[in-house]
Amino acid sequence: MDALSRRKPWWKRLKKPGNNISSVARKYEVHPNKLFKWRRLIHEGVLVAPKNEVPLVPLSEVKQLQKKIRELKRLLGKKIMEVKS
Repeated sequence: MDALSRRKPWWKRLKKPGNNISSVARKYEVHPNKLFKWRRLIHEGVLVAPKNEVPLVPLSEVKQLQKKIRELKRLLGKKIMEVKS
């Protein structure tokens, strides 16, 4: 689910006459500052739905890959030192 579609319910409610940021924030249990920020980002065109689905990578996989990168950098450094000596 993209950022904009997660926020659509409050966005639709906010556009209805008589609703304001505070009442919508209470309804969705979100701090009003978040709604102000999201509204500003939508108006600036920063917060938009992606044109295609972008696969997400689990944090555990990211950490595992970062660990592997550190190990490969260590091995590369070791090999460079062997070549220089």
